Amino acid sequence: MRSWKTFISVPALVVLGCGTLQQPGASPAVSDDTPKYGGTLRVRAAGEPYDWDVTYSKGTGAAGRSMAMNSLLGFKTGPDVGHRERIIRPELAERWEVSPDAKTYSFYLRRGVRFADLPPTNGRELTSTDAQWMLEYIARLSEFKKLPPANISWMVEGMEGVETPDPYTVTIRFKDPFAPFLNYVAHDYMGIAPREIYEQDGHLKDRIVGTGPYQFDPVATQKGTRWVFGKNRGYWEPGKPYIDAIHMLILPDAGSAYAAFRAKQVDWIDEVPPREAQEFTAQNPHAVGFEYIADPTFIFANNSLPPFNDIRMRKALSLAVDRDEFVRVITMGKGGWTAAGALPGTLSQEEVKSILRYDPAQASRLIREAGYEGTTIELPFSTDREQIRRTHAELLQSQLRKVGLQVVLKANLYSEEATSRRRHTHTLQISPKDVVADEDSWLMSNYYPGTGQNYDVVNQPKLTEMLVAQRREPDPAKRKEAIRQAVRYMNSECYCGIAIYYGSYTQFWHPQLKNYTPNGNVNGWPIENSWLEN
Repeated sequence: MRSWKTFISVPALVVLGCGTLQQPGASPAVSDDTPKYGGTLRVRAAGEPYDWDVTYSKGTGAAGRSMAMNSLLGFKTGPDVGHRERIIRPELAERWEVSPDAKTYSFYLRRGVRFADLPPTNGRELTSTDAQWMLEYIARLSEFKKLPPANISWMVEGMEGVETPDPYTVTIRFKDPFAPFLNYVAHDYMGIAPREIYEQDGHLKDRIVGTGPYQFDPVATQKGTRWVFGKNRGYWEPGKPYIDAIHMLILPDAGSAYAAFRAKQVDWIDEVPPREAQEFTAQNPHAVGFEYIADPTFIFANNSLPPFNDIRMRKALSLAVDRDEFVRVITMGKGGWTAAGALPGTLSQEEVKSILRYDPAQASRLIREAGYEGTTIELPFSTDREQIRRTHAELLQSQLRKVGLQVVLKANLYSEEATSRRRHTHTLQISPKDVVADEDSWLMSNYYPGTGQNYDVVNQPKLTEMLVAQRREPDPAKRKEAIRQAVRYMNSECYCGIAIYYGSYTQFWHPQLKNYTPNGNVNGWPIENSWLEN
């Protein structure tokens, strides 16, 4: 008889993690005051959500989904948890079991959890069939086989079936061991939406209802200005949430957002770069700041189109990037080099710098050998995102000019940039890279053939074998080493991924927001434990 590993809501366990991102500074102090009810929290949103369906457009409604829906599991937050530390906690499932071979996962649901008292669910109880339906929808199993592959298919790759032996038990079976699954099922991309919306609309894009602490209020929402989420008064955690409403204020321009914060028209703001953070602190001396390690900045170079279908050009691109200049100019020296596929902690800075080099002379030789000296390449940057995106593009343009490539900058909207990636029509782009819950999300989503986020059309058989091997390894130490080997190969042999640096950002909020601690694994705000003082 097999011995199963069972997890209950006891001191949190770091499950199958391979490297932890720690915040640079100490966590903000948590208030000892008695929680207070009421008030409206106003947060800055750089872009407007336009699609709630995570399987088609995973990023546009992330913050809203994290407030409106719950996953089977979640990530712990609080002052004793590092900003990117992955500590799994119960959420809709109060306990779970994992088979020793990491092929079978069983979750035991809380009883009495209800969807919000809104159409079309009208407060009905959540059961195992809801979890089954959502997982099958994401994995495109059963009735969903004819749909296009989900944008996040790599999070459920190899799922063979979902069983519901009773209303409160969900058992998921995979064809092969799938080590990252607990980390994925703890992320809000796995939030459970009700089947009724799909049955009525034929998709989940336009409406959102869930079991989460806040629910979307379409009446109070003014598209283009603010998106409103009201308190779910039937939320399953007794006494929570404390804040009555969350207003997401659409402020694409960073300068306008900073001014709104100073005028106390915005209570919370994120992704303030180091240089701006210094000025921000001086102008808002009473604001609470939380500095954290940012997601890596990454170069998309299309492996299927000239010139980067030539390995010499991909290698030249890596050698031409002056990562020290990016760290100096963008992060004021607070960042570090990063290799594609690697988070800080996967490889040390010494190891990264032994793999990556800055050698413009060799880059120039490779470009000449490949016959692309003087070639003009278009590099877009988003005008409806932070100014740092233009700075990234200008720095890369300057560095590539030194090795014989003429880069022409093109201003466009982020939606246009994202569309060209999805259609694989781009040549070169530079963008922050979000890493979702596990290193596997960078490795498999970007480099495994056929995934929805393999925008650069990478198809390297040896690398593919290595990527599969790391997610099949249930032993955390062995898996970490498998990831390290895949990262080395990707960055020093096939050059199919080129990353530049990781830096730091700061979140700021006004001091009336109490008991709030950010966590980088939560897409949005871990806000149900926080309150506002009058």
